[in-house]
Amino acid sequence: MLSAARARGAGLVVRANRARQRKVWVGSDRAAELWDSMAALEPIARKSIDIEADGSPRVRTGRTDVRLDVRATMVDIVAPKSQPHDTPPLRMLAVRITEPDPADDDHALDWLLRANEEACTAQHALQVVSWYEKRWLIEEYFKALKVGIQINDRRLDHADDLRKCLAFDAVTACTVMTMGRLARSEPQTPARQGFHTDEIYVLAAHMSMPNHRKHHGPPDHGQTMDDFVVKTARLAGFIPSKRQPLPGSIKLWEGYLYLRRDEGRRIFSPERWQRSIAGRTNRFADKAPYSRAGSISDKDVAA
Repeated sequence: MLSAARARGAGLVVRANRARQRKVWVGSDRAAELWDSMAALEPIARKSIDIEADGSPRVRTGRTDVRLDVRATMVDIVAPKSQPHDTPPLRMLAVRITEPDPADDDHALDWLLRANEEACTAQHALQVVSWYEKRWLIEEYFKALKVGIQINDRRLDHADDLRKCLAFDAVTACTVMTMGRLARSEPQTPARQGFHTDEIYVLAAHMSMPNHRKHHGPPDHGQTMDDFVVKTARLAGFIPSKRQPLPGSIKLWEGYLYLRRDEGRRIFSPERWQRSIAGRTNRFADKAPYSRAGSISDKDVAA
């Protein structure tokens, strides 16, 4: 993979695995372990980053303003044994990031990154670290894509069909991921700044049904981002609790698709949607005007 990226002129950042015991040439006739060769270097830069929490089996605790030492050097990586004996070494930039004063030695941060950069400067090393920081955002996106949208369960006969399906799934995954991030990072932001009025309208109609008795009322013009996300997931059966106040990718994805499907029915088949909602909706108990169909009036929704 590293050689292919270099041949195509593509940028690549790879985190090294200590268990692989990758070796580099030291001098012309001696090979040393990559991690050991980096340990003796002095830091060329320092950087502070925020580490996002991860609730997976390998729990990662979220931390802010983590101070790191950055070491970097150019290395000639020895070709693996699976390659021909005369395969030349691959020259790359190696960057090691360590936490000098960790609060917990068991969770001390220690990364060794390899990048196909041509120079070794503090600026290049910090750029590689900033690229790798994006991994948490990428992890969250693919989690929504694989877990929420269940892309691995697609059973299509042609690659072109899979590409078309993936194009739509990618948009939904990005939306679901954004909803979850906004609910965590900006929970008190008004929902109307991130979602369309039609989505707020349709969600309010669903929340007025008998199975959501605690949420009777017209569309809330001051509805917050976290409230919108929680109520969207409630369409798929999510029940918030002290331990899990916000939904995961699966419930949020299911609720969002349910919301969008009903929104499309309201836009393209308004009379049918009004009859469907009217048959399942309670009145708002003098909290808002009603249409003749018994559903929410357009006056309840403000831009």
